[in-house]
Amino acid sequence: MTFIIAIQLEDSVVVAADHRITIENRTTDNCYADSLQKIRFWQQGIITGTGESLTLERIFQIFQQDHNPQHLPALLYESCKYRQQEIGLHPQLAKTRLLYSQATEKGICLKPLDAIAMG
Repeated sequence: MTFIIAIQLEDSVVVAADHRITIENRTTDNCYADSLQKIRFWQQGIITGTGESLTLERIFQIFQQDHNPQHLPALLYESCKYRQQEIGLHPQLAKTRLLYSQATEKGICLKPLDAIAMG
């Protein structure tokens, strides 16, 4: 489970997240690691997310090269669909969401993105 706190101030943002990743294993108990950097930095601030971790990692890698937040809705949708083809329907895919900051004339603003239903 990801824990993210995001606060929008008048002209800036405060964002904090945990570092835990859960590695699911169908044959044994789940494993945990506390080494995942969930907040990534880009030119206009941060990008972070909740949900299926490999999907998020792929999105972060592509976004670090592209730096175009207008591409994020399609990137989120396509990445979730691609991962669904790899692993089938999984509850974490339905929970995959992004949060990023973007510079505006009023300062830095937080922007949330929800995945479109994968059905």
